Amino acid sequence: MRQVTRKAIAILLSVALIWPSASVAPVQSHPQRTTQSLLGQLVDRPYLELLELADSSGFAAKEIEDFKRRLGREKEAEKKRLEQEEKSLRSQIEQAHKQLEVLNKRASRDTIEMAEERRGLRCQIYCLVSAGNQFCGE
Repeated sequence: MRQVTRKAIAILLSVALIWPSASVAPVQSHPQRTTQSLLGQLVDRPYLELLELADSSGFAAKEIEDFKRRLGREKEAEKKRLEQEEKSLRSQIEQAHKQLEVLNKRASRDTIEMAEERRGLRCQIYCLVSAGNQFCGE
């Protein structure tokens, strides 16, 4: 999610830097596809390099808008994918908690097998929670 946000910010800054020089348009045989790939390459470049390139490269406003829309669609798709993954992790955590609860109610004393199963469930819950925190930025 952060990477998509960074790319969106980078493209907006790129557009702001390139906008004054929009009169110079690149000439290619497949302008739409080539422009999209050029804009995609610009998004990944450092800001200092973009500042240096600002005067020498220009894109039509339509090309920039199309690229911004594409980035927006990619951002939304990634957001939905992450939400699905979070939902799946939450479900797995809930299922592991229920298994642990059943194990706790089964007997008042632990056998070696029960202790190992309990330890395994706790490790599984820990790993799932850790994986979920990765998405949340924690």
